[in-house]
Amino acid sequence: MSVLVARPSKAPRRTRRKRLTPVALMQHAALLAIALVFLVPMLWVLSASIDAQATFAIQWPHFSWVNFQSLFTPEILGHPLTNSLILATSTTVAPPSEEAGRAAFEMLIAALRKGVLPPSITLPVRLVVRESTANLEV
Repeated sequence: MSVLVARPSKAPRRTRRKRLTPVALMQHAALLAIALVFLVPMLWVLSASIDAQATFAIQWPHFSWVNFQSLFTPEILGHPLTNSLILATSTTVAPPSEEAGRAAFEMLIAALRKGVLPPSITLPVRLVVRESTANLEV
């Protein structure tokens, strides 16, 4: 027969935070600068889209939806969107599937033999216009 003996549990050890070294501090500063380089133009574009009096100057926006209201008109969005939908539904891009398979096989064999991937290749595609909409003028 075995007897279980209760032992006092050890207190959890506190982990010390690592000190921020000068190199790590410089890395953080560089990453913050890079983030700001990307973030500031995005914020400027967003604020310009809702500003009724937008200019190239950085200023507090005058909030308005007039830019979006002027976008959704038949002249600006309606006719081009209709043309795009007609073209997208009436045409097909035919990829050269047999050539693509052959090229992929050759690239795989080259990669296995040499150990590196060969440069990318470009295959020609052709536009197929369906007979049902071939005479449609856009």
